[in-house]
This record gives sequence, C-alpha cells and structure tokens, in this order.
Amino acid sequence: MLKKQRQFFSGCELIYNWCQDLEVELGNAGIDDSTYYRERIAYCDEFCSIFPASGELLMHNMKRAIAESYFALGNVEEGNKCFKQLIEQYPNNIWGYIGWGDMYLWPMEKDIKPDYNKAEQIYKMAVGKGIEGENHLNDRLNELKKEREKYA
Repeated sequence: MLKKQRQFFSGCELIYNWCQDLEVELGNAGIDDSTYYRERIAYCDEFCSIFPASGELLMHNMKRAIAESYFALGNVEEGNKCFKQLIEQYPNNIWGYIGWGDMYLWPMEKDIKPDYNKAEQIYKMAVGKGIEGENHLNDRLNELKKEREKYA
C-alpha cells in the first residue's frame, strides 16, 4: 500500500511577513481606490481578533494600519480614537506617536490640510519619555519645522 506524501512549503518566507505584506499592499491599493482602505481595516481587525497572541510589533503595525486607513478615508474622529488606543496599549512604541502625528503633518486624505500645531502636539507627547527610537521623532520635528518655514 502506498503512503500519501504530504508536501509542505519549503521556502524561506515566513507567514509572519506575508501577513504584513498583504496589509501594506492593501494600503498601497487604497491610494487609487479607497475600497482597499476599507478592506485593509477589515483584514487587520480580523487578524488581530484571530491571532491576539501575535508578537507586539506585528499587533502594533496592524492596529496602526487600521488607524491610518481611517484617516485616509477622511474619518479623522475614528482615526484619532484608534491612535489614542494604540498609544495607550503600546506607550513605549515610538511609531504610534510618529504615525499619528504624520496624519496631521502629511494628511493622507487629499481634502484635508496639514495641521502643524496638532502634529507637533502629538509628536511631543513622546518627547523625553526615553522611548527607543526618539531620534526618529526628532527627525519628524525637524521636518515639521521645515514645512512650517516653507509655508510661512
């Protein structure tokens, strides 16, 4: 009697990466068709529900993608709510603050103008907390200064 052989994936890619690649590609597709931002929200929300024990970085990235997508759809109120929750859940991840501030420095929705004061307020929430990657935050504050000077 012949035994059935099972074939397993033997490549070097990780499903961990594919999950994030799909999130990124949905975001990229949303630039041309906002339907994909809605799909990105649904995908990331479902991912977080099904795989709640995923690593902190992966969960942070998925939740940040949800918040960014709401901003891209023009739902600033929901985006703010999601970023606030993200920072409360991951207060030591600098990218929550940077991502949120970026929504005001470089709005994703075409009809929304930059709000430099709001961006600065959000970025400064993380200043002096000793969070790893504060140099990236300082880069954003420098970019903010340049943008203000350009349009002053």
